[in-house]
Order: sequence, then C-alpha cells, then structure tokens
Amino acid sequence: MRKRHRLALKKARRVKKKEQAADYAKLLAQRQKEAKVRRQEELKRRRSASMRDSKSSAGK
Repeated sequence: MRKRHRLALKKARRVKKKEQAADYAKLLAQRQKEAKVRRQEELKRRRSASMRDSKSSAGK
C-alpha cells in the first residue's frame, strides 16, 4: 500500500469518526432535553396536586 493511499484512508476514518461523534452528541443532547422536559412536567404536576391538597385542607 502506498503511503499516500494509507494517509487517505486514515483521513477518511478520522472524518467518519468525527461525524459519528457529532451525531451521537446530538442524540444525547436531544435525550437530555426530553428528560428535562419530562422532569419539569412531573414536578409541575406534583406541585399542582400539592396545592390542591393544601387548599382543600385549609378550607376545612
């Protein structure tokens, strides 16, 4: 194998690996964002349930 060809293969591997890493980072960011939204919605639901309970017990 010629040196130029070997270097071209190394460069192609490096570029492909970099693209895959970027895609994976993008996927992880999306998952983290979705998890954050789900957590916020859960907390919001808990808070509203808690407020309902405290209002109903305060009126008695």
